Amino acid sequence: MGGEAAIGRRIVSDDFRPQRPVQPLHELLKHIAELEAAGRSVPCVNPIVGHYWLSEDREFQAAAVAGCQSCPALQACAAYVDRNPEPGGVWAGRPPVHGTQRRRDADG
Repeated sequence: MGGEAAIGRRIVSDDFRPQRPVQPLHELLKHIAELEAAGRSVPCVNPIVGHYWLSEDREFQAAAVAGCQSCPALQACAAYVDRNPEPGGVWAGRPPVHGTQRRRDADG
């Protein structure tokens, strides 16, 4: 069969180009994993409420913004999103906004 030759190989299109560098996000996620391993809870990765950070519901977004305030990864997250604007979700205690600019603080 024609598809059997591809089994076990990763097929990547020559046209694939990442939208943004993956290294900064990898570093942030590594930092979050280290905090979690050390027993320091990072709320956005909590399996019970983690979906709040990507929700379009304003009440969930407000809860996510509040959850960020005591997060041990807050400064690292802010540094990441300042350099690598994300298109949606709550990042570093900042609510999502329309367009390309994210507010630098939750108070305006």
